[in-house]
Amino acid sequence: MFVSASPLLQSPAVPPTPRVADPSPGSPVKIPDELQAVLEANPEVAALYDVLPPSHQRAWAEYVAEAKRPETRMRRACNAPAGIRARAFPR
Repeated sequence: MFVSASPLLQSPAVPPTPRVADPSPGSPVKIPDELQAVLEANPEVAALYDVLPPSHQRAWAEYVAEAKRPETRMRRACNAPAGIRARAFPR
């Protein structure tokens, strides 16, 4: 015996939400002051940061900047050199 589908299944499909690209592709990455201080203190890491792909640079900058407390931003900035050397995204 066939049971009719629920009204939710019969409604027209909702189109998927389009993916929003980076609002400003190709624009320079705004480096937070804490990360900038760490990069200035360590020229080797600064050189490695400069050759990272823009997506990695932006990820590290956002990872440091998104922290609410100054102590957290500084801790993240101080831990960044290990990740930058490994060419890894922040965790």
